[in-house]
Order: sequence, then structure tokens, then C-alpha cells
Amino acid sequence: MVRSFPYATIRFRNVHLLDTNEDTLLIADKALFKLDVFSLLKSQIDIKGTTLENGAINILIDKNGLGNYDILSSSPGPRETPAAFAITEAKVSDMNINYQDAASKTNVRLKAEDLAIQLHIADQIDIDVLGIVQSKTIKIDDLSYLPNQRLSLNTGITYHTSKKVLAIEDGEFGIEGMVIYADGDITYNGDHEIYDLVLSNNDGNLESIFKLLPDSKVEEFKKITSSGDFDLTVFYKGKKSKYSNPELQC
Repeated sequence: MVRSFPYATIRFRNVHLLDTNEDTLLIADKALFKLDVFSLLKSQIDIKGTTLENGAINILIDKNGLGNYDILSSSPGPRETPAAFAITEAKVSDMNINYQDAASKTNVRLKAEDLAIQLHIADQIDIDVLGIVQSKTIKIDDLSYLPNQRLSLNTGITYHTSKKVLAIEDGEFGIEGMVIYADGDITYNGDHEIYDLVLSNNDGNLESIFKLLPDSKVEEFKKITSSGDFDLTVFYKGKKSKYSNPELQC
């Protein structure tokens, strides 16, 4: 604390953090946190920097939309007003990121090679992500996407907790040398979601586009080749539920 004042630097080894279900939320060989000492006296805790190395982060959301990560809550159930804190810069390296959402039947397993993250949590959650991840499993509704692909991320994501809206603004996703730009939002309404997304790509080719399809469909297009580049814009809008799917327009 003396050497880094007005910040306090805390270093941990062999970190094991439990979630709301008394299971593993975070495990890491090394973790470092740099705190603004004066923010400890305020309503918002300001973390100037943090580093996580060699471990795993497990995010689970049950069928009722409750996550396992609200460990600051003193009582069971969702918090009406989330604890406010901010992380100016988080560096994540050699970390497995596991995400499961029972309601949307989504299972994602990634390996973060080198990520820089900014995070702010108050009445909404704001995340900025920049870096490289390796996809292990991306499964939605029993369909698998992008197995063992190296992905680059440069995007801002906002989750409005009261409105239950996930928004992506000026997102850039690099896949096998192709860059996909994304804007739009997803609204969660109990047993269904409302999608309003726009995806675009400049100077693309058919081979790259086919790689975005579910793994079971890629085999059907492996023999197709093309020459030349093209621009592609995809609109994915509408209700997704047990009996309906959003409309896909290209």
C-alpha cells in the first residue's frame, strides 16, 4: 500500500473462488488487484487493474435466468441493485472461460490466450473486450459452431439488468482472417428472446462464410469453391422461442 499509494496492490496465488452454488466460479494460479484506496470509502469500488493467469472462469445461468456470479449478495435470489464497482483494465491470459445458459441452451467453452477487459457494474453492466481466444465448444440449441478456431475480439457489450437487454455496439470479430462487424441487441423475455442484430463483412469469400455455419452443415459445402470477394450484410430480427425463430435476411 505504501509503495503504490493512493493505490493498494494485492497479490494472490492458487486462487479458488466459490459461486452462489458453492461450486467453482474462479480458479487461477495468479491473481493481482490494484485498488483505489479512497474508493473503499465510496459506494463504488474502483479497481484500477487486475491480472488473472492460468485457470478457469465458470459462468452458469439457470432456467430462471439467475446467474452463479452474484456472490456479493447477502441474501439468496437476484439483487435489485447490483453492487457497483469498476475495473479500469483487466488482463486475462491462459484462462478457460466456460459459459452455460440453461434457458437459451447455450454452452460455450473458450481459452483466453491474451485478453484486455474493461468492466463497469452499476445499474447496468458495461464490458469492453480486446484480444485473442481459442474456441473449444460453441453450442447453441444442439448445433456446434466454430470448433477449434482462433478468434479475435474487439467489442463493447452492455447488459441492461432491469430491462434484460444485451447490446453489442461496434463489435469486431475476427475469424480465420475474416472480420465480422456486429451491432444490435437481444431482449430476454422469460421463455423467449427478441433479436435485432446486424452482421456485416467486407471483402469476404464463400469459403469463409461457410465456416460460420453449424459444424454439421459445413460438410455439405466443403466441395464448393469460389473466386473473388463480396460484401455481405445479414439482418437477424424477430422472436426466438420454442415455436418460432427470427427472420434471417441477407
